[in-house]
Amino acid sequence: VERTKRTIEVRSINRTSKLKYEDGCCKFKFKTSVSKGTYIRSLCVDIAEKLGKELEIKDMDFDSLLTAVQSGSIDFALAGITVTDERKETVDFSDTYATGVQVIIVPENSAIKTVDDLQGKKIGVQLGTTGDYAVEAIKGAKAAQYNKGVDAVNDLLNGRVECVIIDKNPALVFASEYDGIVALPGDQ
Repeated sequence: VERTKRTIEVRSINRTSKLKYEDGCCKFKFKTSVSKGTYIRSLCVDIAEKLGKELEIKDMDFDSLLTAVQSGSIDFALAGITVTDERKETVDFSDTYATGVQVIIVPENSAIKTVDDLQGKKIGVQLGTTGDYAVEAIKGAKAAQYNKGVDAVNDLLNGRVECVIIDKNPALVFASEYDGIVALPGDQ
């Protein structure tokens, strides 16, 4: 649907670093080591080690991350957060370190083949993500918003939404772990 920038956003790190990140969308398969866990967790460990800080990791809903950084309840958040002018007014972003692609997940025999087929559809999205914003640009489409990407996928499997728009990596994992759905090729 659209290419986006991914960043780490960092606030002052002058005490024990507390990290909260959203890792509930799926079981990422980017294991780097047994001790560090997922790629995101590994990167957080590396950041804390480089800064000489103790790291406290807690899971939270994606849509709460920027508010938590802004309020100072956490020092930084690391997730696939799209940089927007509005967000830049409230938090500082690192240099871009990755580019994300939104992908459409559909039932195996769906008539939906491209983004052009999404007009007027009920689309599952994770609240506050790029997929959520992408639905706004689709004529007549209605977003069904979920705190976790997996909840949107479950509603797709149960026929409550016609498709899901989500980042490519989680989309590929969901499509490989759940029978009856496919991720359409990215960059639609």
